Amino acid sequence: MVADPYETFKDYGEVYLAPDEHEPFPRHIQALFRQHVTGRYLDIGCADGRKLRHIVTRVVGVSDVLAIEPSGPLCTEARERVKDLDHVRVEHAALEDLEKTGAETGSFDTVTLLEVLEHIEDQSAVLTKIFSYLRPGGVFICSTPNRPVYAAHCRVTGERRDPTHVSELNWAEFRALMGRFSTNVSYTGFWPVMFLYRRWPGLDFLNSLPGARLCSRTMYAIAHKDGTAAS
Repeated sequence: MVADPYETFKDYGEVYLAPDEHEPFPRHIQALFRQHVTGRYLDIGCADGRKLRHIVTRVVGVSDVLAIEPSGPLCTEARERVKDLDHVRVEHAALEDLEKTGAETGSFDTVTLLEVLEHIEDQSAVLTKIFSYLRPGGVFICSTPNRPVYAAHCRVTGERRDPTHVSELNWAEFRALMGRFSTNVSYTGFWPVMFLYRRWPGLDFLNSLPGARLCSRTMYAIAHKDGTAAS
């Protein structure tokens, strides 16, 4: 029996978010969004909208935001959370239904897929569709758990491993996948025990230590469509 995404996600805040919800990302990831999220922005799988709201209220230059979420209850929560933001629209839709929202291929400057890739079996097919919605030179930001570190973290901390994950990746697999779609990709990540960074943001310096990326609990890729070789 497939786990219900809403039932799995609804206690997310108790595990991962600080009480004031001010730090849903480490500082270097927040800086990543400020640098790359601009223009027309598509967020795929926005869940309850906490991360979406954090991003769109802190970046400069976003003109129009479309977020989609296939879970009805989570979509309702997301709409409520961003209802005061006139430039943000949340639709109850999966990626395969994106055309029904009025979205056009080649029309987005930025697309994010945050903690969604691991829930997808045919990842190549999904990324092919996502890149079709990016304009030339647009930026795709993707995050996903680092399988061996995530598994070890759950064993050590007792955190329940998400039963809706079907295709977790390690660093080598993640880089190979992203390399099929862009020649200009950069990577970053952050250590496990994310709640520590949210409560004490100054600890983010740990993520800049040598070798820290390989030990990341969550991997990030920043891929440019039709780019040149990555630095």
